[in-house]
Amino acid sequence: MNKGIIFLNNHYPNLQFSKEVMHISTKSDDKNKKVEKYINRLEIVTTRALKKNKLSLIKQFYHDKYVITRENIIKMDENLKENDIVDIINKQKKSLDNIIDYFVSEKTSHYPTWFKYYVFQIIVKLGVYKGKGVYSKRTDKTIKPFISINSDVIQILYDELTKFLNNEKLEDERLSELLKNGSFSKIYPYILRKLDFLYQDSNNSKLGIWKKYEMGSDSKVLYDSIFGKGTDWCLSVGIDIVEEYLEKGDIYIYYTEDKNKQFNSPRLVIRTENNQICEIRGISLDQHIESGMEEILEEKIKEFPNKDEYIKSLNDIKLLNNIYEKCMKKVELTNNELEFLYEINNKISFLGYGRDEKLNKILSLRNKKEDLQKLS
Repeated sequence: MNKGIIFLNNHYPNLQFSKEVMHISTKSDDKNKKVEKYINRLEIVTTRALKKNKLSLIKQFYHDKYVITRENIIKMDENLKENDIVDIINKQKKSLDNIIDYFVSEKTSHYPTWFKYYVFQIIVKLGVYKGKGVYSKRTDKTIKPFISINSDVIQILYDELTKFLNNEKLEDERLSELLKNGSFSKIYPYILRKLDFLYQDSNNSKLGIWKKYEMGSDSKVLYDSIFGKGTDWCLSVGIDIVEEYLEKGDIYIYYTEDKNKQFNSPRLVIRTENNQICEIRGISLDQHIESGMEEILEEKIKEFPNKDEYIKSLNDIKLLNNIYEKCMKKVELTNNELEFLYEINNKISFLGYGRDEKLNKILSLRNKKEDLQKLS
């Protein structure tokens, strides 16, 4: 019996009882035979759909199964406009299509179907990448698109899992333990975090280049440069979204060196319309700007006529990052820093979504009563 099938059964013990599996099995089949028949059936159906250009039918099946419903969107936010609801659904469909396209592409033709099934089933359950190897859990009320796949992670997982199934000793004991438990929801972030450490030296250098993607240019070039690289930018959801933005204006992306010493790691993005900045994002949690990237960004936005609109946010980010470093080193804060931290005179401005998690982390470490007494 295929070791991969046995692995699936060990870690998805209820799979053999699912309707899809029971439909094609017989009473005499043991659990491994049942699942083997199902996996073989999946491969046949997918191959047939590709040959007959009917992949859209498979995609529609998964849309119905995994994409958020308009009813659940309204439950999450009843004030959303119809255009917003449609946009959320379309982005989820497109991001799920990207995952399906990846698994039926030549890039993954060397992976056996049981492995693709294993990975796919957990990918669709991962929510938003929060950094440091942590994903939120996707539910039927998750509004954000499905994650972008990191092909390096998938390849490493396959290589290590193959060794594991052949009873070869893995150098990484933690990964070996995770594979025993079959917890891909932990394995994927763990390997992604390992890759982060591999890239850490080059990323910490901040040395990079800005690339300009002009309005009306080939959206695929931009999309391919960021897909699967953990930015969590909406641009990485699909080529159609990139195309939509490039119809409105130029896009500038700052890339630092990757593991091959090529400038391919996206770190900052500036989106424009009518030569005016309309959006700036980084790759920290919720697309905030990383510490150490402020001066690079500041120098770039000087090129735009509406730069002053973003100066306060950038200055706030600088100060917040400085305060964060001081708090981590347990250095005493000045009164001006405390006033900033508690937003006594002005609200703190950010360039990502919502409040930067660093602010919450700092506040959780502070004694608010004592801090305010210093200011009284």
